Amino acid sequence: MFAYALGQGITPQFDVMATSSFGKHAQIGAVNTASQIINAVSKPFIGKMADITSRPTAYLVVLLAYAVGFAIAANCTNLEAYIVGSCLTSFGRSGLDLLSEVVIGDLTTLQWRRFWSGMLLSPFLVTTFIDGFISDAFIPDKWRWGLGMFAIMVPVLLLPAIVTLYGLQHKAIKAGMANMRGRDKRSWDVSVVCVSGMGCHCGN
Repeated sequence: MFAYALGQGITPQFDVMATSSFGKHAQIGAVNTASQIINAVSKPFIGKMADITSRPTAYLVVLLAYAVGFAIAANCTNLEAYIVGSCLTSFGRSGLDLLSEVVIGDLTTLQWRRFWSGMLLSPFLVTTFIDGFISDAFIPDKWRWGLGMFAIMVPVLLLPAIVTLYGLQHKAIKAGMANMRGRDKRSWDVSVVCVSGMGCHCGN
């Protein structure tokens, strides 16, 4: 989570560099607004996806969106592509935030749940003071490298945790504590309708 927290503090500073490099500095508001909208409306989708599939599978999907978003933004040739990358990254960030809380809720007792939820934020106690020094190394001309760095670093560091979750899930299924194949067709159809309904609602 340290690398993720580092990305939260550093990458927003590259929005200014990106919009300026395309000669559209006035459009920085559009970048921020699009990212915030995606961040706000994506949580219901991600929560339902985690219920339909599994926690580690949902983690993998949002991590992929996070990495692909940064890759698109780092290699973009126009502002529109940068906004698409930012929206994908916002979807990934929203999912990582939500699923981290969900996984902690699944794995901890009620007595210690708030403590471990707070520990998710502990990296920010360090990154807050070093974000500026690191971002200075990429501003103004190397902001693409700064984005690409997190497209590689965060997935590499989080994949072991996802593999561990898959291992725990396999053990739970083997022990009869969980059954991912036990959903009948009706419950699957209901879940698909729920996701479609949320999509229509957000589209309106």
